[in-house]
Amino acid sequence: MPLARDTEPLSLGRLRGDNLECGYHGLQFDPDGQCVRIRGQKSIPAAAKVRSYPVHESLGFVWIWLGDPDLADPQSCFRLAALADPKRTLSVGAHRLVKCHYQLLTDNLTDPAHVTFVHRSTLSSAAQEDIPVEVQELDDTVIVSRWTLDSPPAPIFENLAGMRGHVDRWQYYYLYCPAICVVDFGSAPAGRLQHDSPREHHPAVQIYSCIFLTPETERSTHYFYVQSRHFALGDEALSRDVVAQLAVAFDEDFVILEAQQRSSAAAQHGQLCRDRRCEVSVGLGAYAATAHRRTDALQRALWTLNVQ
Repeated sequence: MPLARDTEPLSLGRLRGDNLECGYHGLQFDPDGQCVRIRGQKSIPAAAKVRSYPVHESLGFVWIWLGDPDLADPQSCFRLAALADPKRTLSVGAHRLVKCHYQLLTDNLTDPAHVTFVHRSTLSSAAQEDIPVEVQELDDTVIVSRWTLDSPPAPIFENLAGMRGHVDRWQYYYLYCPAICVVDFGSAPAGRLQHDSPREHHPAVQIYSCIFLTPETERSTHYFYVQSRHFALGDEALSRDVVAQLAVAFDEDFVILEAQQRSSAAAQHGQLCRDRRCEVSVGLGAYAATAHRRTDALQRALWTLNVQ
């Protein structure tokens, strides 16, 4: 049978040592993509080869470089000290496949304004409704931040850290363009922490929520996430609670984002108004516009690099 007729994705195959075996006819390919075994056949055509890509393992993920292999640099992979700090505890959530474009997710993950209205049971505080946000750009990173002073703690910190009384609360959203988001959020007793003070120690309670997005299609995105905290170290039960409570918040987001995707698709098919007069510009969209501009610039630079 011609190899070209075997169109089953190799992602449905299995590992045999360092080789990848096709799940349909058992052909095996080595790490360079060369076919090294065909069942019942000693002669292997030189053309029996699939494209391979440089990969690097870090932070529990496999990073893939889809461009020119000679330009692959493992040192350029994302790093965050909090994910490797032995004085902190990690909790790893389950992979999700979200049915929306990845930039709907990055918009959401750099948007403090939605928290009050979407996450009432986990992250919300009515005191945040009218507090403006700050937006910064640092190279290919967009930083959106907000402090909420002298207000009740968010439900998640009441439940996980037993916080009571009024607190000063911070939210720092980092978008490492195009698709890595880190949220530094936490609280400290009111008046006990300056904005420029370190937030990773007592009396502050702090979590890094790190989300790694991999677009699957124009309308679907793989969603991987891990949290790093500096309190209740080694407490596996609390780690499960962290994942469970944030999973609730993520599910609340996904309902809205998938609905946005459906509305966008309907507009493209003429089922909703696409007239520019139907659009209203508000200040809340400024950080999303900044993120899109930085991502577009980065993509243009990478395209230029790979075609030179």
